[in-house]
Amino acid sequence: SAILSRDEFVAMCRASTDYLFERIVNDKDGVSWVLEKTPVHVRFTDIIQELYPDARFIHMVRDPRSVVASLKAASRRWGKTWKNMSVADYANLWVESVSLGEKLVSDNPNAIRLRYEELRIDPVGGLFQLYEWLGITADRAFCEASVEACELARLKKRDESTSFGHKPWSIEAEPSDFFRKGEIGGWKKELGVLEVVAIESMGADVMRRHGYNQLQTTPFLRRIAAFSLSCRNIKSLKRVFS
Repeated sequence: SAILSRDEFVAMCRASTDYLFERIVNDKDGVSWVLEKTPVHVRFTDIIQELYPDARFIHMVRDPRSVVASLKAASRRWGKTWKNMSVADYANLWVESVSLGEKLVSDNPNAIRLRYEELRIDPVGGLFQLYEWLGITADRAFCEASVEACELARLKKRDESTSFGHKPWSIEAEPSDFFRKGEIGGWKKELGVLEVVAIESMGADVMRRHGYNQLQTTPFLRRIAAFSLSCRNIKSLKRVFS
């Protein structure tokens, strides 16, 4: 623009985020890394890399059916952002986000991909490998203590006592029903068959690339799901233009 050059704009953004990160670091003793977890930032990795060329990225992938089930549950409670979205919207959000993450990992040596399900099966081993990739010195005992501090059962009870001797973050700041079960395959109890088929139809290619198997369904059921999606899309259009 006529007011700021690109370099000036980047410098201004860097100064602002540096200030925030410094506040975070200064609030905790012995902090050398800051983990910033905002899923939508997968859309802004270009500017993040421009601000912090040495930044590391962790691309977390989870079964889209579990993601949709989680978003549906959140939309009924604390997640007002997703309140007016349909299953098709949720599925499309997953496809877009995972596809952007795929590009990031393929283009950037400072990016790694982790699967949620593998971490749930072996959280200590997965965390140990992640620390190794980051160049952080940590033994298995430290990883075990980290996992214990963030167990879902503990978080759901808002138990802030950990083997670290301090809480990892302010659990009280989270909504009362923020933490769910985190089960692998929990979507089978929460989603209807047509919803599952619709999600699988929209995300088939991306699911296949990440090893997520689809339900064995009939062509008729897939057509019904497609028709259901089209009807919901028409309703969404009416809502937008009414």
